[in-house]
Formats: sequence, structure tokens, C-alpha cells
Amino acid sequence: MLGFFLLAALTVTSAAVVALHRNIIYSTIALLGTFFGVAGIYVSLSADFLGVVQLLVYVGGTFTTLAGQSLSR
Repeated sequence: MLGFFLLAALTVTSAAVVALHRNIIYSTIALLGTFFGVAGIYVSLSADFLGVVQLLVYVGGTFTTLAGQSLSR
């Protein structure tokens, strides 16, 4: 139960940083925290497949976004 609340707090806090931070790099890194929190919630609900797919698809896309941002500077 405590783990669920910690993951929920990580997810909500990271989502707030994504929405409120002005630097796109910091927002993208906070988005990773949001995705890890959601994947952790999926795993805690015994939906292991959804947790793994969440990490593979969205975190991979986020790393691609970070690479594109660093190459465009």
C-alpha cells in the first residue's frame, strides 16, 4: 500500500514538473519519471506486461526525443 502511494506521488510530482517547467530538457527528463511511476503502478497491480510495454514504448520514444533535441542545437 505504501509503495502504491509512493509511485503515485512520483507520477503526480513528475507530471507537475512536466507541465510547469519552462526548460524542455528538464520537462522531458521529468516525463521519464512519470512513465516509470505509471509502469510501477501497473506492475504493482499485477499487470506486468503493461508495465514492460509502458517502459519500452514510451521511454524509448522519450530517449529519441532527447537525442533529437541534442542534435538540433
